[in-house]
Amino acid sequence: MIRNTLLATAALALATSVAYAGPNVTLSKDNRMVSTQAGKVGIPGNPANLGGEAYSNFAKKYPNGLYFCCYGYTVSGPSSFLGAAYGTATQWTQAADADVTKLSSSVGYVSGDHTSTLTLYSDSGSDTPGTALGSRSGASPEFFGGCCGVLTVKLKKPVHLSAGKKYWIAVTTSGANFNAAGFSTIDQVNPHNAAGTSNGGQTWTGFQSTLVSAVSAK
Repeated sequence: MIRNTLLATAALALATSVAYAGPNVTLSKDNRMVSTQAGKVGIPGNPANLGGEAYSNFAKKYPNGLYFCCYGYTVSGPSSFLGAAYGTATQWTQAADADVTKLSSSVGYVSGDHTSTLTLYSDSGSDTPGTALGSRSGASPEFFGGCCGVLTVKLKKPVHLSAGKKYWIAVTTSGANFNAAGFSTIDQVNPHNAAGTSNGGQTWTGFQSTLVSAVSAK
């Protein structure tokens, strides 16, 4: 029931939208959100092995879904047809001290070279991403609408997370790429702090949303 309600909510948010020229992909009027019809069943997805994560908002059961395959935030490069480098970030409060080496996010590709960058941030103190603590790029293994491609990157060195502190995982890309970060299916009833950028992460705008990207740190 909750999942059906959330899907209806996402559909409502995208009801007044314009169509992108690519196959089966629709953008919201402000270009910040993307929807598509579900495609072929693809890689089941196994972000950070779905166990032992320092933080995760991925659903742990398949085929009920690791995340919403067909609704997400726009992730675009500065030279994309969108004319802006859109990206998204998801915040959480760390439950226990941990040293993380891997970041994962639900990212599907639409066009371009399929690459995105995952960046771990501290909090700015104003519920937006602050200092970058670690970052790495990789290629999304599945198209947006396939289920359930997960981008996982290994940081160059471990990053310590402190209990009680707020952190963010951001998804951005470069060049002419057009990707989408699928929404989490976990605890999407109460508002969460999310953030968006239109300049590739140089600046962020924070907001509360019941729809945040599926991310994990391990």
